[in-house]
Amino acid sequence: MNKVNCYYQSALKLHLPAQLLPEIQACRISLGNRHFYFYQGLTPFNSFVSTDVSRNNYCVNKLLENADIPVPKAIDVHVNEFNDGLFNNKLAHCPYPLLLKPLHKTKENYECFLADGPSELKAQLAKFFKFSEFVIVEESYNHLPWYRVLVCYGKILGVVKQNRQGSFTAIDKSMCKENKRLFKLAAAVLNLNLVEFSVACPDLHTPLTLTQGAIVDVYNDPDVHAYEHPSTGISIPVTQSILRRLIFRHPLPYLQCIIRSLRNR
Repeated sequence: MNKVNCYYQSALKLHLPAQLLPEIQACRISLGNRHFYFYQGLTPFNSFVSTDVSRNNYCVNKLLENADIPVPKAIDVHVNEFNDGLFNNKLAHCPYPLLLKPLHKTKENYECFLADGPSELKAQLAKFFKFSEFVIVEESYNHLPWYRVLVCYGKILGVVKQNRQGSFTAIDKSMCKENKRLFKLAAAVLNLNLVEFSVACPDLHTPLTLTQGAIVDVYNDPDVHAYEHPSTGISIPVTQSILRRLIFRHPLPYLQCIIRSLRNR
C-alpha cells in the first residue's frame, strides 16, 4: 500500500476527489463521470498492451536492444532445452557471473538469482523450471552502482540510488544529455508514459555507451515511495507531478471539483 498511499496523499494536496480502497490496495480518483484507479503501483497512464509487453523481460530486452539502447546480453532458455542439455551450447560464450530472471514479472514471484559457475547455473535453472517454462539468462551488472530513473511523459521526474541493502538514496536528477535522450527514447520505444528504469552504471553524468552501463530492468508500476520517502536524501514529490498530468487531461472536471470544494467550506 506504500505506493497507493503516496498517490492518495498527493491527490488530497491537489484537492482531487480521491478515495482510498485498502481492501483492493487501490486509490480511486473521480473526475466528472470517470473513475481513475491507482492499483498496486499501476496507473491509468499506460495502455494495457504496453503494460503487458513491459512485463515480459525478454521482449523488453530485445525491443531496447533493437533501438540501440544499452541492455545486458540476454538469452531465453526453454525447459526442454534444459532437459535435453542443449542450453550449454546457447550459454557457451556467456561470461560468469550470470543473472537468472523469470520470463514475466509477477506480483507473486519475481526473484532473480546469480550463478557464479556452470554447476550453480544448472542448479538454479532446475529451481526455476519447477514453476516456469522459460528462464532469461543475462550478463550480470552487480559490480556497478545501480540507480532508478523515473520518466513521465518524456520528462525525468527523479533519480534515486539503489543501495545494496535494498534501501534508496535520493540524489540530484541531473545527468548528461545522452543519458536523458536514452531514457526518453526507451520510454517511447516501450510506449510507456510512466515508467521506471533500473540502471547499472558508474556515473549518470557519463553516457551509458561509454561506461559499459545498461538499463537492466523496466517497471510499469514505479516505486514512487522510494522517491518520496527515501532512506537518505531529500524527498522528491513525484506523485504530485504525475497527478498533474491527470489534471491537464481533465481540466474542466477538476475545476468543478475545486468550485464544489470551495462552496462546501
